[in-house]
Amino acid sequence: MLRGGFGLFYDLAYGGSVAGILNGFPYERIRFSLGSTQPFNLTGPDVDPPPVTLDFNNNATLYAIDPHLRVPVVYEWNVALQQELGVNQFLSVTYVGSHGHNLLREDDLQLTPSGGPTVFTTVNGDWSQYNALQVQFRRRMARGLQAIVSYALAKSIDTNSSDVCACTPANSLPSINLAGEVGPSDFDVRNAFSAAVSYEVPAPPSDGFGRSLFKGWAIDGLVQSSSATPYSLAAYAESPVIGPYTTRPNIVPGVPFYISAPAQPDGC
Repeated sequence: MLRGGFGLFYDLAYGGSVAGILNGFPYERIRFSLGSTQPFNLTGPDVDPPPVTLDFNNNATLYAIDPHLRVPVVYEWNVALQQELGVNQFLSVTYVGSHGHNLLREDDLQLTPSGGPTVFTTVNGDWSQYNALQVQFRRRMARGLQAIVSYALAKSIDTNSSDVCACTPANSLPSINLAGEVGPSDFDVRNAFSAAVSYEVPAPPSDGFGRSLFKGWAIDGLVQSSSATPYSLAAYAESPVIGPYTTRPNIVPGVPFYISAPAQPDGC
């Protein structure tokens, strides 16, 4: 049996700065009151709302959305070949693919040398790609035995695994190198194996106490194994010019990525 499918799916586009604008429209100001303990008085000056103004200082946080923002779309497709092995057993081999287009991306723009105001921008900048080969063996219940065994060889890459800001400072959208953001997805699992087997224990053929005691028993087994998900290294730092920011380590030619540590359980 040969079968296939194709789907076109739209996202809600409720991420990135969109949520920030909905929570703080048209803008939000926060004032902290520090000092000695004061009685809680809702009519006092400490709880008065900040005045409405468009004179943003360097501590301001702004949210901006591309006026031509489009709804993200995901294309999915699959092709499967299934072969019957006897009466109750089946083997299927499936190719599964997916491509995310116009995915939301939020970036942290700092327009002045001092780092403020900070502008969180949301555009249709990200994309994703998933490809997988899935092999599955299934045996329907027959003679007290049923089983399902699955293996998947997959690869998932993207420019950002969520629409949350990576918050690496930039001074403009064109200065962001999306090609440098491509890498394995946070949830990328290259190899995944699982097996489930159920065997119904035969009951004694004769009637009586022994059949009543052993009838209806089954032995079940479940095995799952998979490759580890990737990890991303990032460092949090403070700059006297732009304030707090995150950065990534550079690749140094000739320096190994891993340092051997035989005393550790994982060996690295």
